[in-house]
Amino acid sequence: MIITTSICANYLDKALVLANSIKQNSKGCHFVLCLVEDSLPNLEELKAFDEVVLAKDLGIPNFDNFIFQYDIVEASTAVKGHLMAHLLSKFPETNCVYIDPDCQVFSDLAELREITLEQPIVLAPHLLEPGNIDMEISSLKHGVFNLGFLALRPCAESRRFAKWWADRLYHFSHADFNRGLFTDQKWINLAPCFFNVHILRHTGYDFATWSFMERQLTKDSSGAYFANNKPLRFVHFSGFDSGTFRWAFKSWGTEQNQALGEELAAQYEERLASYSSINAKKIPWSYSVYKDGLKIKKTTRSFFSNNFGHFSHINPFAQPKAIKTPNGLKAKVSSIKTRVRGKIGRVLRSI
Repeated sequence: MIITTSICANYLDKALVLANSIKQNSKGCHFVLCLVEDSLPNLEELKAFDEVVLAKDLGIPNFDNFIFQYDIVEASTAVKGHLMAHLLSKFPETNCVYIDPDCQVFSDLAELREITLEQPIVLAPHLLEPGNIDMEISSLKHGVFNLGFLALRPCAESRRFAKWWADRLYHFSHADFNRGLFTDQKWINLAPCFFNVHILRHTGYDFATWSFMERQLTKDSSGAYFANNKPLRFVHFSGFDSGTFRWAFKSWGTEQNQALGEELAAQYEERLASYSSINAKKIPWSYSVYKDGLKIKKTTRSFFSNNFGHFSHINPFAQPKAIKTPNGLKAKVSSIKTRVRGKIGRVLRSI
């Protein structure tokens, strides 16, 4: 089984925790790291990964122009469709699993091995039970399925899916709720309509903040964790850096979930600290600046994305003046139009 994740260098410590947890708990997996950077950092720790591929080497057309559209968060998700298509092509007889870098595997992904023998596409929803209206609305806003996890069996159907997803993310992996977009995730609401999708309902997969209200954590005498009495396969520590992870289980979890949630968080924090020497958070993103070192503004990226065809003949990183307008007027006008369209949409939805 191929397991992969995509990151910018500031998430290297998290990816290392993920990779090592897979090697400890799910034997025989080949871990491929996709790095959304211009070059590989000179770090000994990269040897922990079985393979490292730069996003620019995935075969994405006109890569510099593609990546220029996105900020650091959007970029690491925008490449995921092309990453999965790349792996399906390179490993035509091996199942490919994507897991977000801020996850930790706690036991063998046994069910996944069985399911992907027959199912071409496996997705995990944020919610498995109805009950909390706020969580349901949040799921509608951010996406029904959590794309911190995805499994594909090499076949015509999964390749068709990966190509469709990659095509959509080429221009539309923005975090733009006014347009119905949330990076790579909202597109997958459509996947069961277009493709043969299996929905994974195992409560031990993708345990996260959105799971605290519907899944009860337990721990046996051997130290193994369970979620609703099923083996805990992996925890998604989404929102860990901001404190949201700890806040959520303290606010929403049962007394037992609060205690075990804090235990999991403390262990994860300790594992991250073991890689503190690489100072991952301080590694600057290769694509945050022009070739001359000047920082790229968000408004410039938006203006470039909205006028992508006009700039297809230039390298935006090498020619910043080519996409600048006098006083930034056009960029400002484009930004204003976007805000106005968003306000109009909110008014219409309230009628």
